[in-house]
Amino acid sequence: MRLPRLLHLAHRWLGIALGLQILLWFVSGVVMLYLPFPELTAAERLQHRRPIPAASVGVPPWQAWSALGLNGSPDELRLSAAPQRPAYHFLTNGRWQSVWADSGEPRAPLSATEAEAAARAFAAGPVGAATLLTQDQWSVGRSLDPYRPLYRVAVGDAAATELYVSARTGEVVRDTTAVERFWNWPGSIVHWIYFSPLRMHAELWRQVVLWLTAAAGLLVLTGTWLGVQRLRLRRRYPGGRTTPYLGWKRWHHLGGLAAALCTLTWLLSGWLSLAPFGWAKGSAPSRADHLALADGPLQREELATLPGPLIARHADVREALWQRFDGRALLLLHRPDHLLRQPLDGGAAETGPIPVATMLAAARRLRRDDRIHDAERLDEGDRYYYGRHRNLPFPVLRVRFDDATSNVFYLDLATGRIAARLDDDGRRRRWLFNALHRLDFPPLDASRALRYALVIALSALGAALGASGCVLSWRRVRRHRGSAGGTRNTRECANHEPSIRMRMDTRIIAPESIHR
Repeated sequence: MRLPRLLHLAHRWLGIALGLQILLWFVSGVVMLYLPFPELTAAERLQHRRPIPAASVGVPPWQAWSALGLNGSPDELRLSAAPQRPAYHFLTNGRWQSVWADSGEPRAPLSATEAEAAARAFAAGPVGAATLLTQDQWSVGRSLDPYRPLYRVAVGDAAATELYVSARTGEVVRDTTAVERFWNWPGSIVHWIYFSPLRMHAELWRQVVLWLTAAAGLLVLTGTWLGVQRLRLRRRYPGGRTTPYLGWKRWHHLGGLAAALCTLTWLLSGWLSLAPFGWAKGSAPSRADHLALADGPLQREELATLPGPLIARHADVREALWQRFDGRALLLLHRPDHLLRQPLDGGAAETGPIPVATMLAAARRLRRDDRIHDAERLDEGDRYYYGRHRNLPFPVLRVRFDDATSNVFYLDLATGRIAARLDDDGRRRRWLFNALHRLDFPPLDASRALRYALVIALSALGAALGASGCVLSWRRVRRHRGSAGGTRNTRECANHEPSIRMRMDTRIIAPESIHR
Protein backbone atom coordinates (compact mmCIF):
# COMPACT_ATOMS: atom_id res chain seq x y z
CA MET A 1 0.00 0.00 0.00
CA ARG A 2 1.40 3.39 -0.99
CA LEU A 3 2.30 6.02 1.60
CA PRO A 4 -0.37 8.55 0.50
CA ARG A 5 -3.02 5.87 0.88
CA LEU A 6 -1.75 4.94 4.36
CA LEU A 7 -1.76 8.59 5.41
CA HIS A 8 -5.25 9.02 4.02
CA LEU A 9 -6.57 6.05 5.99
CA ALA A 10 -4.79 7.17 9.16
CA HIS A 11 -6.25 10.66 8.84
CA ARG A 12 -9.75 9.33 8.19
CA TRP A 13 -9.96 6.97 11.14
CA LEU A 14 -8.12 9.23 13.56
CA GLY A 15 -10.59 11.95 12.57
CA ILE A 16 -13.53 9.67 13.28
CA ALA A 17 -12.07 8.82 16.70
CA LEU A 18 -10.81 12.27 17.75
CA GLY A 19 -12.68 14.87 15.70
CA LEU A 20 -15.22 15.64 18.42
CA GLN A 21 -12.51 16.01 21.07
CA ILE A 22 -10.60 18.50 18.91
CA LEU A 23 -13.78 20.50 18.39
CA LEU A 24 -14.39 20.51 22.16
CA TRP A 25 -10.80 21.61 22.87
CA PHE A 26 -11.29 24.76 20.79
CA VAL A 27 -14.69 25.59 22.26
CA SER A 28 -13.68 24.86 25.87
CA GLY A 29 -10.54 26.99 25.52
CA VAL A 30 -12.70 30.05 24.89
CA VAL A 31 -14.91 29.26 27.92
CA MET A 32 -11.80 29.02 30.11
CA LEU A 33 -10.76 32.55 29.18
CA TYR A 34 -13.67 33.88 31.20
CA LEU A 35 -14.35 31.19 33.81
CA PRO A 36 -11.41 29.16 35.17
CA PHE A 37 -11.62 26.11 37.42
CA PRO A 38 -13.06 26.98 40.88
CA GLU A 39 -10.53 28.06 43.45
CA LEU A 40 -10.60 29.80 46.80
CA THR A 41 -7.83 32.38 46.79
CA ALA A 42 -5.72 33.34 49.81
CA ALA A 43 -7.36 36.77 49.87
CA GLU A 44 -10.85 35.22 49.94
CA ARG A 45 -9.91 32.87 52.78
CA LEU A 46 -8.49 35.75 54.77
CA GLN A 47 -11.54 37.91 54.19
CA HIS A 48 -13.91 35.29 55.66
CA ARG A 49 -11.82 34.33 58.67
CA ARG A 50 -12.49 35.52 62.20
CA PRO A 51 -9.83 37.55 64.06
CA ILE A 52 -7.53 35.42 66.22
CA PRO A 53 -8.60 35.56 69.91
CA ALA A 54 -5.08 36.35 71.11
CA ALA A 55 -6.00 36.23 74.79
CA SER A 56 -7.08 32.60 74.40
CA VAL A 57 -3.70 31.40 73.09
CA GLY A 58 -2.50 29.54 76.16
CA VAL A 59 0.31 27.28 74.94
CA PRO A 60 3.38 28.03 72.77
CA PRO A 61 3.82 26.30 69.41
CA TRP A 62 6.55 23.92 70.60
CA GLN A 63 4.30 22.48 73.29
CA ALA A 64 1.54 22.01 70.73
CA TRP A 65 3.99 20.38 68.29
CA SER A 66 5.24 18.02 70.99
CA ALA A 67 1.65 16.92 71.62
CA LEU A 68 1.63 15.37 68.14
CA GLY A 69 4.58 13.14 69.07
CA LEU A 70 6.56 14.05 65.93
CA ASN A 71 10.30 14.55 65.62
CA GLY A 72 12.18 17.50 64.14
CA SER A 73 10.31 20.70 63.36
CA PRO A 74 7.29 21.42 61.14
CA ASP A 75 7.68 22.45 57.50
CA GLU A 76 5.14 25.23 58.03
CA LEU A 77 3.27 26.61 61.03
CA ARG A 78 0.14 28.77 61.08
CA LEU A 79 -2.25 30.06 63.76
CA SER A 80 -5.87 30.98 63.04
CA ALA A 81 -9.33 30.98 64.62
CA ALA A 82 -11.30 27.83 63.92
CA PRO A 83 -13.74 29.62 64.11
CA GLN A 84 -14.00 30.61 67.81
CA ARG A 85 -11.04 28.82 69.37
CA PRO A 86 -7.45 29.45 68.22
CA ALA A 87 -5.68 26.51 66.60
CA TYR A 88 -2.13 25.81 65.43
CA HIS A 89 -1.78 24.14 62.03
CA PHE A 90 1.43 22.18 61.38
CA LEU A 91 2.43 21.01 57.88
CA THR A 92 4.52 17.85 58.04
CA ASN A 93 4.99 15.00 55.53
CA GLY A 94 2.65 16.76 53.12
CA ARG A 95 -0.32 16.87 55.51
CA TRP A 96 -1.74 19.47 57.87
CA GLN A 97 -2.27 18.52 61.51
CA SER A 98 -3.97 20.81 64.00
CA VAL A 99 -3.63 21.38 67.73
CA TRP A 100 -5.82 23.62 69.88
CA ALA A 101 -3.80 26.68 70.90
CA ASP A 102 -5.77 27.23 74.10
CA SER A 103 -5.34 23.75 75.57
CA GLY A 104 -2.48 22.14 73.62
CA GLU A 105 -4.61 19.10 72.73
CA PRO A 106 -4.45 17.64 69.21
CA ARG A 107 -7.58 18.46 67.30
CA ALA A 108 -9.69 15.42 66.48
CA PRO A 109 -10.92 15.01 62.89
CA LEU A 110 -13.87 17.27 62.22
CA SER A 111 -17.37 15.91 62.71
CA ALA A 112 -20.16 16.71 60.27
CA THR A 113 -21.71 19.09 62.80
CA GLU A 114 -18.43 20.97 63.18
CA ALA A 115 -18.01 21.17 59.40
CA GLU A 116 -21.48 22.69 59.11
CA ALA A 117 -20.58 25.24 61.81
CA ALA A 118 -17.37 26.16 59.96
CA ALA A 119 -19.30 26.59 56.71
CA ARG A 120 -21.95 28.68 58.48
CA ALA A 121 -19.27 30.97 59.93
CA PHE A 122 -17.68 31.35 56.50
CA ALA A 123 -20.87 32.01 54.55
CA ALA A 124 -22.92 33.71 57.27
CA GLY A 125 -26.05 31.94 56.07
CA PRO A 126 -28.06 28.72 56.25
CA VAL A 127 -26.22 25.54 55.31
CA GLY A 128 -27.23 21.99 54.51
CA ALA A 129 -25.92 18.68 55.79
CA ALA A 130 -22.17 18.05 55.46
CA THR A 131 -21.01 15.12 53.32
CA LEU A 132 -17.59 13.56 53.97
CA LEU A 133 -15.60 12.73 50.84
CA THR A 134 -12.05 12.24 49.65
CA GLN A 135 -12.43 13.79 46.20
CA ASP A 136 -15.21 14.78 43.86
CA GLN A 137 -15.46 16.67 40.59
CA TRP A 138 -14.63 20.05 42.13
CA SER A 139 -11.99 19.02 44.66
CA VAL A 140 -9.63 17.01 42.44
CA GLY A 141 -5.98 17.98 42.15
CA ARG A 142 -2.90 18.00 44.34
CA SER A 143 -3.41 21.44 45.88
CA LEU A 144 -6.03 20.12 48.33
CA ASP A 145 -4.19 16.89 49.24
CA PRO A 146 -2.72 18.29 52.49
CA TYR A 147 -6.26 19.04 53.74
CA ARG A 148 -8.05 15.78 52.91
CA PRO A 149 -10.53 14.33 53.70
CA LEU A 150 -13.04 17.10 53.02
CA TYR A 151 -16.62 17.88 53.89
CA ARG A 152 -18.87 19.31 51.19
CA VAL A 153 -21.53 21.68 52.53
CA ALA A 154 -24.24 23.37 50.47
CA VAL A 155 -25.08 26.98 51.34
CA GLY A 156 -28.62 28.27 50.96
CA ASP A 157 -27.74 31.45 49.05
CA ALA A 158 -28.71 32.84 45.64
CA ALA A 159 -25.47 31.60 44.04
CA ALA A 160 -26.07 27.98 45.22
CA THR A 161 -22.60 27.97 46.78
CA GLU A 162 -20.95 24.75 47.92
CA LEU A 163 -18.08 24.88 50.40
CA TYR A 164 -15.35 22.32 51.05
CA VAL A 165 -14.15 22.14 54.66
CA SER A 166 -10.97 20.34 55.67
CA ALA A 167 -11.55 17.57 58.21
CA ARG A 168 -7.95 18.12 59.35
CA THR A 169 -7.91 21.87 60.03
CA GLY A 170 -11.56 22.93 60.06
CA GLU A 171 -10.86 25.54 57.36
CA VAL A 172 -12.86 26.20 54.20
CA VAL A 173 -10.44 25.43 51.38
CA ARG A 174 -12.60 25.71 48.25
CA ASP A 175 -15.90 27.18 47.14
CA THR A 176 -17.96 26.75 44.00
CA THR A 177 -21.12 28.39 42.68
CA ALA A 178 -23.81 27.06 40.36
CA VAL A 179 -22.50 29.25 37.53
CA GLU A 180 -18.96 27.93 37.97
CA ARG A 181 -20.11 24.32 38.13
CA PHE A 182 -22.26 24.70 35.00
CA TRP A 183 -19.71 26.44 32.77
CA ASN A 184 -16.75 24.35 33.84
CA TRP A 185 -18.26 21.28 32.20
CA PRO A 186 -17.91 22.79 28.70
CA GLY A 187 -14.77 24.57 29.94
CA SER A 188 -12.01 23.18 32.15
CA ILE A 189 -13.37 19.66 32.56
CA VAL A 190 -13.66 18.96 28.84
CA HIS A 191 -10.43 20.80 28.05
CA TRP A 192 -8.29 19.02 30.63
CA ILE A 193 -10.18 15.69 30.47
CA TYR A 194 -10.78 16.47 34.14
CA PHE A 195 -13.45 13.85 34.87
CA SER A 196 -13.03 12.92 38.51
CA PRO A 197 -12.92 9.07 38.16
CA LEU A 198 -9.91 9.51 35.86
CA ARG A 199 -8.32 12.55 37.53
CA MET A 200 -8.22 10.77 40.90
CA HIS A 201 -5.46 8.60 39.39
CA ALA A 202 -2.93 11.30 38.56
CA GLU A 203 -0.44 9.29 36.49
CA LEU A 204 -3.14 7.43 34.58
CA TRP A 205 -4.81 10.76 33.77
CA ARG A 206 -1.48 12.18 32.62
CA GLN A 207 -0.79 9.23 30.33
CA VAL A 208 -4.29 9.37 28.83
CA VAL A 209 -3.97 13.07 28.02
CA LEU A 210 -0.43 12.63 26.66
CA TRP A 211 -1.40 9.85 24.25
CA LEU A 212 -4.67 11.49 23.28
CA THR A 213 -2.86 14.73 22.43
CA ALA A 214 -0.14 12.87 20.54
CA ALA A 215 -2.76 11.04 18.45
CA ALA A 216 -4.53 14.33 17.74
CA GLY A 217 -1.21 15.79 16.61
CA LEU A 218 -0.75 12.88 14.20
CA LEU A 219 -4.25 13.52 12.87
CA VAL A 220 -3.44 17.17 12.14
CA LEU A 221 -0.02 16.36 10.64
CA THR A 222 -1.43 13.82 8.21
CA GLY A 223 -4.27 16.16 7.30
CA THR A 224 -1.84 19.01 6.67
CA TRP A 225 0.37 16.86 4.44
CA LEU A 226 -2.60 15.62 2.42
CA GLY A 227 -4.06 19.11 2.23
CA VAL A 228 -0.87 20.62 0.84
CA GLN A 229 -0.55 17.81 -1.71
CA ARG A 230 -4.03 18.45 -3.07
CA LEU A 231 -3.94 22.24 -3.08
CA ARG A 232 -3.45 23.98 -6.45
CA LEU A 233 -2.73 27.68 -6.57
CA ARG A 234 -1.27 27.89 -10.11
CA ARG A 235 -2.52 25.02 -12.29
CA ARG A 236 -5.95 25.02 -10.84
CA TYR A 237 -8.65 22.43 -11.08
CA PRO A 238 -11.51 22.87 -13.60
CA GLY A 239 -13.63 25.88 -12.78
CA GLY A 240 -10.64 27.70 -11.26
CA ARG A 241 -10.84 25.72 -8.00
CA THR A 242 -7.84 25.42 -5.70
CA THR A 243 -9.28 22.23 -4.19
CA PRO A 244 -10.69 19.12 -5.85
CA TYR A 245 -13.43 18.81 -3.25
CA LEU A 246 -16.99 20.04 -3.03
CA GLY A 247 -19.32 20.85 -0.13
CA TRP A 248 -18.15 20.01 3.39
CA LYS A 249 -14.95 18.44 2.08
CA ARG A 250 -14.03 21.69 0.36
CA TRP A 251 -14.43 23.64 3.60
CA HIS A 252 -12.58 20.98 5.57
CA HIS A 253 -9.68 21.04 3.09
CA LEU A 254 -9.29 24.83 2.99
CA GLY A 255 -10.15 25.36 6.66
CA GLY A 256 -7.68 22.67 7.67
CA LEU A 257 -4.86 24.42 5.86
CA ALA A 258 -5.84 27.79 7.37
CA ALA A 259 -6.00 26.38 10.92
CA ALA A 260 -3.08 23.95 10.63
CA LEU A 261 -0.44 26.14 12.28
CA CYS A 262 -2.47 27.23 15.32
CA THR A 263 -3.89 23.72 15.79
CA LEU A 264 -0.46 22.08 15.71
CA THR A 265 0.94 24.78 18.00
CA TRP A 266 -1.78 24.33 20.60
CA LEU A 267 -1.56 20.55 20.51
CA LEU A 268 2.24 20.57 20.83
CA SER A 269 2.26 23.09 23.68
CA GLY A 270 -0.55 21.26 25.49
CA TRP A 271 1.40 18.02 25.14
CA LEU A 272 4.55 19.67 26.51
CA SER A 273 2.62 21.07 29.49
CA LEU A 274 2.59 17.53 30.91
CA ALA A 275 6.41 17.35 30.71
CA PRO A 276 6.79 14.22 28.54
CA PHE A 277 10.22 12.61 29.04
CA GLY A 278 10.93 15.32 31.61
CA TRP A 279 10.91 18.12 29.00
CA ALA A 280 9.79 21.63 29.93
CA LYS A 281 8.76 20.56 33.43
CA GLY A 282 9.31 24.03 34.82
CA SER A 283 11.16 25.02 37.96
CA ALA A 284 10.20 25.71 41.55
CA PRO A 285 12.17 26.57 44.68
CA SER A 286 13.22 23.54 46.69
CA ARG A 287 13.01 23.14 50.46
CA ALA A 288 16.79 23.60 50.51
CA ASP A 289 16.36 26.96 48.78
CA HIS A 290 13.82 28.10 51.36
CA LEU A 291 16.06 26.99 54.23
CA ALA A 292 19.06 28.76 52.68
CA LEU A 293 17.23 32.10 52.49
CA ALA A 294 15.90 31.61 56.03
CA ASP A 295 19.35 30.57 57.29
CA GLY A 296 18.04 27.37 58.79
CA PRO A 297 14.75 25.89 60.04
CA LEU A 298 12.71 27.23 62.93
CA GLN A 299 14.44 26.44 66.21
CA ARG A 300 12.90 25.02 69.35
CA GLU A 301 13.55 28.19 71.33
CA GLU A 302 11.83 30.25 68.63
CA LEU A 303 8.74 28.06 68.89
CA ALA A 304 8.76 28.29 72.68
CA THR A 305 7.58 31.92 72.64
CA LEU A 306 3.90 32.44 73.42
CA PRO A 307 2.53 34.42 70.45
CA GLY A 308 -0.63 35.77 72.10
CA PRO A 309 0.89 38.98 73.55
CA LEU A 310 2.62 39.77 70.23
CA ILE A 311 -0.59 39.27 68.24
CA ALA A 312 -2.60 41.31 70.75
CA ARG A 313 -0.55 44.40 69.85
CA HIS A 314 -2.37 44.58 66.53
CA ALA A 315 -6.06 44.67 65.69
CA ASP A 316 -7.94 42.29 63.41
CA VAL A 317 -5.18 39.72 62.80
CA ARG A 318 -6.75 36.87 60.83
CA GLU A 319 -3.74 34.56 60.49
CA ALA A 320 -0.22 34.32 61.93
CA LEU A 321 2.53 32.53 60.01
CA TRP A 322 5.89 31.63 61.55
CA GLN A 323 8.71 32.66 59.25
CA ARG A 324 12.48 32.65 59.50
CA PHE A 325 14.39 35.14 57.38
CA ASP A 326 18.12 35.80 57.40
CA GLY A 327 18.47 34.11 60.77
CA ARG A 328 15.60 36.08 62.41
CA ALA A 329 12.35 34.52 63.59
CA LEU A 330 9.27 36.48 62.58
CA LEU A 331 5.52 36.29 62.82
CA LEU A 332 3.85 37.28 59.55
CA LEU A 333 0.56 38.75 60.74
CA HIS A 334 -2.07 38.83 58.02
CA ARG A 335 -4.76 41.49 58.30
CA PRO A 336 -7.45 42.21 55.68
CA ASP A 337 -5.73 45.44 54.65
CA HIS A 338 -2.02 44.66 54.95
CA LEU A 339 0.75 42.41 56.27
CA LEU A 340 2.91 42.98 59.36
CA ARG A 341 6.30 41.43 60.18
CA GLN A 342 6.43 41.02 63.95
CA PRO A 343 9.82 39.86 65.34
CA LEU A 344 9.47 37.05 67.86
CA ASP A 345 12.01 38.76 70.09
CA GLY A 346 9.39 41.42 70.85
CA GLY A 347 10.80 44.21 68.69
CA ALA A 348 8.69 46.71 66.78
CA ALA A 349 6.55 45.42 63.92
CA GLU A 350 7.69 46.16 60.38
CA THR A 351 5.32 47.07 57.57
CA GLY A 352 7.42 48.32 54.63
CA PRO A 353 9.44 46.26 52.15
CA ILE A 354 12.61 44.62 53.38
CA PRO A 355 15.59 46.78 52.34
CA VAL A 356 17.15 45.60 49.08
CA ALA A 357 20.63 45.43 50.64
CA THR A 358 19.33 43.15 53.43
CA MET A 359 17.57 40.85 50.98
CA LEU A 360 20.60 40.74 48.68
CA ALA A 361 22.87 39.71 51.56
CA ALA A 362 20.48 36.86 52.44
CA ALA A 363 20.18 35.86 48.76
CA ARG A 364 23.90 35.07 48.54
CA ARG A 365 23.24 31.91 50.57
CA LEU A 366 20.96 30.54 47.83
CA ARG A 367 23.99 29.65 45.71
CA ARG A 368 27.04 29.93 47.94
CA ASP A 369 29.47 28.74 45.26
CA ASP A 370 28.19 30.97 42.46
CA ARG A 371 28.47 34.67 41.80
CA ILE A 372 25.44 36.96 41.62
CA HIS A 373 25.27 38.36 38.09
CA ASP A 374 22.82 41.17 38.86
CA ALA A 375 19.93 42.09 41.15
CA GLU A 376 17.00 44.41 40.54
CA ARG A 377 13.86 45.42 42.42
CA LEU A 378 10.68 44.84 40.42
CA ASP A 379 7.41 46.62 41.11
CA GLU A 380 5.75 45.00 38.08
CA GLY A 381 6.25 41.79 36.15
CA ASP A 382 8.86 40.90 33.57
CA ARG A 383 8.79 38.32 30.77
CA TYR A 384 9.01 35.38 33.16
CA TYR A 385 7.36 36.65 36.33
CA TYR A 386 3.89 37.95 35.68
CA GLY A 387 0.51 37.43 37.27
CA ARG A 388 -2.03 37.00 34.51
CA HIS A 389 -2.96 33.50 35.65
CA ARG A 390 -2.07 33.83 39.34
CA ASN A 391 -1.73 36.57 41.90
CA LEU A 392 1.96 37.24 42.47
CA PRO A 393 3.45 39.42 45.20
CA PHE A 394 5.16 42.73 44.48
CA PRO A 395 7.64 44.25 45.02
CA VAL A 396 10.22 41.50 44.55
CA LEU A 397 13.98 41.41 44.21
CA ARG A 398 15.11 39.60 41.06
CA VAL A 399 18.50 37.97 41.63
CA ARG A 400 20.38 36.32 38.74
CA PHE A 401 23.22 33.84 39.39
CA ASP A 402 26.12 32.85 37.15
CA ASP A 403 25.63 29.12 37.54
CA ALA A 404 25.22 26.17 35.19
CA THR A 405 21.46 26.58 34.75
CA SER A 406 21.31 30.39 34.99
CA ASN A 407 19.12 30.39 38.10
CA VAL A 408 16.97 33.44 38.80
CA PHE A 409 15.16 33.94 42.12
CA TYR A 410 12.28 36.34 42.72
CA LEU A 411 12.31 37.24 46.43
CA ASP A 412 9.24 38.71 48.10
CA LEU A 413 10.30 41.94 49.83
CA ALA A 414 7.16 41.93 52.01
CA THR A 415 7.59 38.50 53.57
CA GLY A 416 11.21 37.47 53.00
CA ARG A 417 10.08 34.35 51.15
CA ILE A 418 10.96 33.00 47.70
CA ALA A 419 8.14 33.97 45.37
CA ALA A 420 9.46 32.07 42.33
CA ARG A 421 12.53 30.41 40.87
CA LEU A 422 13.54 30.16 37.23
CA ASP A 423 16.15 28.05 35.45
CA ASP A 424 16.72 26.92 31.87
CA ASP A 425 13.93 24.35 32.09
CA GLY A 426 11.53 26.98 33.40
CA ARG A 427 12.44 29.32 30.56
CA ARG A 428 11.72 26.60 28.04
CA ARG A 429 8.32 26.00 29.61
CA ARG A 430 7.62 29.74 29.55
CA TRP A 431 7.95 29.89 25.76
CA LEU A 432 6.87 26.38 24.75
CA PHE A 433 3.74 26.35 26.91
CA ASN A 434 2.73 29.78 28.19
CA ALA A 435 3.60 31.64 25.01
CA LEU A 436 2.42 29.04 22.49
CA HIS A 437 -0.62 27.74 24.34
CA ARG A 438 -1.91 30.89 26.04
CA LEU A 439 -0.46 33.41 23.57
CA ASP A 440 1.46 35.02 26.42
CA PHE A 441 3.76 36.92 24.07
CA PRO A 442 5.17 40.27 25.26
CA PRO A 443 3.57 42.25 22.37
CA LEU A 444 0.14 41.07 23.58
CA ASP A 445 0.79 41.79 27.26
CA ALA A 446 -0.26 45.43 26.94
CA SER A 447 -3.80 44.64 25.78
CA ARG A 448 -5.89 41.90 27.31
CA ALA A 449 -8.69 42.67 24.85
CA LEU A 450 -6.38 42.18 21.86
CA ARG A 451 -5.07 38.89 23.21
CA TYR A 452 -8.57 37.60 23.93
CA ALA A 453 -9.75 38.66 20.46
CA LEU A 454 -6.87 36.77 18.85
CA VAL A 455 -7.49 33.64 20.94
CA ILE A 456 -11.21 33.71 20.12
CA ALA A 457 -10.58 34.24 16.39
CA LEU A 458 -8.10 31.37 16.17
CA SER A 459 -10.35 29.16 18.29
CA ALA A 460 -13.30 29.90 15.98
CA LEU A 461 -11.18 28.90 12.99
CA GLY A 462 -10.15 25.68 14.71
CA ALA A 463 -13.72 24.97 15.82
CA ALA A 464 -14.91 25.35 12.22
CA LEU A 465 -12.28 22.82 11.16
CA GLY A 466 -13.35 20.46 13.94
CA ALA A 467 -17.05 20.84 13.08
CA SER A 468 -16.48 20.05 9.40
CA GLY A 469 -14.41 17.04 10.37
CA CYS A 470 -17.21 15.79 12.64
CA VAL A 471 -19.76 16.11 9.81
CA LEU A 472 -17.52 14.18 7.42
CA SER A 473 -16.79 11.55 10.07
CA TRP A 474 -20.50 11.07 10.71
CA ARG A 475 -21.17 10.70 6.99
CA ARG A 476 -18.32 8.23 6.61
CA VAL A 477 -19.59 6.09 9.50
CA ARG A 478 -23.12 6.08 8.07
CA ARG A 479 -21.83 5.22 4.61
CA HIS A 480 -19.62 2.48 6.02
CA ARG A 481 -22.56 0.95 7.87
CA GLY A 482 -24.71 1.22 4.76
CA SER A 483 -22.04 -0.47 2.63
CA ALA A 484 -21.77 -3.29 5.16
CA GLY A 485 -25.48 -3.95 4.75
CA GLY A 486 -25.28 -4.03 0.95
CA THR A 487 -26.91 -0.60 0.47
CA ARG A 488 -25.60 2.77 -0.62
CA ASN A 489 -27.04 6.26 -0.62
CA THR A 490 -27.84 6.99 -4.27
CA ARG A 491 -27.95 10.75 -3.86
CA GLU A 492 -24.56 10.74 -2.13
CA CYS A 493 -23.02 8.70 -4.96
CA ALA A 494 -24.46 11.08 -7.51
CA ASN A 495 -22.93 14.00 -5.69
CA HIS A 496 -19.52 12.35 -5.93
CA GLU A 497 -19.54 11.93 -9.70
CA PRO A 498 -18.53 15.49 -10.76
CA SER A 499 -15.53 15.46 -8.45
CA ILE A 500 -14.53 11.98 -9.67
CA ARG A 501 -14.74 12.99 -13.32
CA MET A 502 -12.81 16.18 -12.58
CA ARG A 503 -9.97 14.34 -10.93
CA MET A 504 -9.87 11.71 -13.66
CA ASP A 505 -9.61 14.44 -16.26
CA THR A 506 -6.80 16.25 -14.48
CA ARG A 507 -4.98 12.94 -13.75
CA ILE A 508 -4.17 13.73 -10.13
CA ILE A 509 -4.76 10.43 -8.41
CA ALA A 510 -6.87 7.37 -8.86
CA PRO A 511 -10.60 8.16 -8.56
CA GLU A 512 -11.32 5.36 -6.15
CA SER A 513 -9.31 7.03 -3.34
CA ILE A 514 -10.81 10.51 -3.53
CA HIS A 515 -13.88 10.35 -1.33
CA ARG A 516 -12.93 7.75 1.17
